[in-house]
Amino acid sequence: MSVADKIDTLRSCFGVGMIPSGSKDPFALRRAAQGVVKILAEGDIDPDVPKLIGGNEALRDFFFDRLQHYLSEKGIPYDISRAVVSRWRPAESFGVKSLLQVVNGFDNCRRTNPEMFYQLSQSIKRVRNIIKGNEDLSGAILLQDLTIAEEVALVRQLNVLRDQTESLFSSSRFDEYFNLLVESAPIVTAFIDNLRVLDVQEHDRTRRIRILSRTATALNAVADFSEIVTS
Repeated sequence: MSVADKIDTLRSCFGVGMIPSGSKDPFALRRAAQGVVKILAEGDIDPDVPKLIGGNEALRDFFFDRLQHYLSEKGIPYDISRAVVSRWRPAESFGVKSLLQVVNGFDNCRRTNPEMFYQLSQSIKRVRNIIKGNEDLSGAILLQDLTIAEEVALVRQLNVLRDQTESLFSSSRFDEYFNLLVESAPIVTAFIDNLRVLDVQEHDRTRRIRILSRTATALNAVADFSEIVTS
């Protein structure tokens, strides 16, 4: 059965509520979806997944579950695949091959530079805890307005990420992107170790929360570090 036939079967069944539950899968929809994932991952075609599966949210969840199953069978750790897949699930446009390249780049990053990878993961979690409830203070931060070393260093690194991300992604240089990402680890750590954020004067508090909000957004743009198991 071709990809088109499998997708047609999946969309038709999910459209009328025939969704596999537990061990019940009378129409072999798991096998059909797994076949689609395998063909898209290993074949010569790379269609836009959201357009392919349509707007049925249950089918979208089902497809991503099968995708994670495929990644697990290929030896990708669950926390790595979940970190990437959960971030890409709402995307309006992507292909399976591109997503797999990102997953492999993320996995390679942890295996080749585990110390800085885990340092960055822990730092991002600390950043999220600090800014929790203060996300409404996001706003523009200009490098030329800063004088404190830790603030300057972090905003400069965020600017580098902003300026290089598009070119790295458009040329599929995902390993370089993730290496650039983990280089942020000591910079983020220095900021939150050396500077108080919440119990300072209002203008300092607002500025630092804005910097950390931008940090959380930039560093979690492609993979959700909160999914990473660090212990």
